[in-house]
Amino acid sequence: MHVLRNLPGMKIPAGAGAALRLSVIGAVVAVFLCGFAVSPHADADPESASLLKWVPCPGHEEVQCSELSVPLDPAAPELGTISLALARRPATDPSARIGSLVLEPGGPGLSGVEEVLAGDELSTPEVAARYDIVGFDPRGVGRSEPLWCFTEEQIGRYLDELAGVSWDLDPSTPQVAAFAQTAASFGQGCQADNPALLQRVGTRYAAADLDLIRAALGD
Repeated sequence: MHVLRNLPGMKIPAGAGAALRLSVIGAVVAVFLCGFAVSPHADADPESASLLKWVPCPGHEEVQCSELSVPLDPAAPELGTISLALARRPATDPSARIGSLVLEPGGPGLSGVEEVLAGDELSTPEVAARYDIVGFDPRGVGRSEPLWCFTEEQIGRYLDELAGVSWDLDPSTPQVAAFAQTAASFGQGCQADNPALLQRVGTRYAAADLDLIRAALGD
């Protein structure tokens, strides 16, 4: 399996609604609020591919969708599991297929599933012929146990407030204090609604989940 990581500056897909915007901002907040743990390396096993049941994605019959159950916290299995959403475009030339190319969506807060569903400029025809192009939503984002910190109405007001903040690097300005207060209220909402998950999102957990995806793909 190969991993292709998008740059942090990638745009959110056009037409993204409040729910997606919420996931983006929630993931950003979570990265700064929580600590991380590293999970053991997952051994690749072709038989483990049976963990993934691929079905046509609704509205995108050329793309296959699946889910993978992973531990909420590898160090505390008693906390249960969460479900990660995946999507793939099978290699266009199965006879020349090498394996899977997994998109790491970056962000934080971007959706690899949406990238695969959109399908535009994911790869060159030569790469698409030889690789299954696979995307996933990192935990806390999109279809993978998204973080919910505010109601739709509250997040709308929150984004409006952020839009009205003047970005000034001088920490003594009122704008900086206003931004800090607004961001703190959002963080409190995330903590209140997602206490267990919020402590377990971020780069290291995403990397551990990606390793489990690699093992489940079996190549």
